[in-house]
Amino acid sequence: MGDVVSGQTLPLSHYDSLLREVIAAALFREKRRGARVTGKEIRAPRRKRPRLVTSLSMRMRLRLVSRIARFAVQVALGHRPTFITSTGRDVSVFTHWIRHQAALSRTSERTAWRWYRRFLQSGYAGLADRPRRDTGISRGFSGRDDAAAFALTNYLDGRTITWIHGRLKQLWPALYGTDARVPSFDTVRTFLKSRIPGRVLARRPGNG
Repeated sequence: MGDVVSGQTLPLSHYDSLLREVIAAALFREKRRGARVTGKEIRAPRRKRPRLVTSLSMRMRLRLVSRIARFAVQVALGHRPTFITSTGRDVSVFTHWIRHQAALSRTSERTAWRWYRRFLQSGYAGLADRPRRDTGISRGFSGRDDAAAFALTNYLDGRTITWIHGRLKQLWPALYGTDARVPSFDTVRTFLKSRIPGRVLARRPGNG
């Protein structure tokens, strides 16, 4: 028998219909669990976007700035290095190269520039999050970014200081003019030793 409401008796089919509605509503809530309901609009919870910028170790930063420095050296020597990306795009401009390398390393272009500038000025120590103040900037390499990049990358690759100094003497007039003074061997040695710790050097003979 049905209940009496306002003097009327409701049939059992009414309760069957009501029960189906309750079950349907429960299933809907279960399906949308965790969703936020605003009025009639149902919004799924926001998903965290993947982090586009990663925190690189100093070793990874060194790899990044080394690739940038090698490209800069090639440009300074009059070459036109061209790199073809996986999408078939040519990269032959230095600023584009930095942008591309920053994207590969999942860091910002601005950060890549900052690390590169610090690397030329302070070497490996400049890649730290809080680099120490450099108390001995070499006058021989002050304002000579291309020469600094050449010396640092070749030293990292295992070239001897004698070889690097000899090549600098040959390249210096082309880079800075015949009147520019080439740094002495001791200046080059001091510059490299103070910028690249022995523990990060390529393990090859002759890095003394």
